[in-house]
Amino acid sequence: MQIDIKGKDLQTLIALYSQEIDLLKEKLLNGESWENLRNQRRNITELAIAIHREHQFVISENLWIHNPAEFPRSEDLSGQPTE
Repeated sequence: MQIDIKGKDLQTLIALYSQEIDLLKEKLLNGESWENLRNQRRNITELAIAIHREHQFVISENLWIHNPAEFPRSEDLSGQPTE
């Protein structure tokens, strides 16, 4: 199954991406082989590319907020130093 991603807004793309990831995890945990999930993996990759291409700035700005281990920062959003 191929997902139609043209014209979708960021929230919709992220929701679709999250649904596809959850479905992939469920299928893998239920014993489906990695190779049999090729189409599922392709959908996830296409969604990730679309999110990155269309909304690169938004995502890159939000990554450090949600993942301080990868994007360390000495202040939080309020400008106050973090512990």
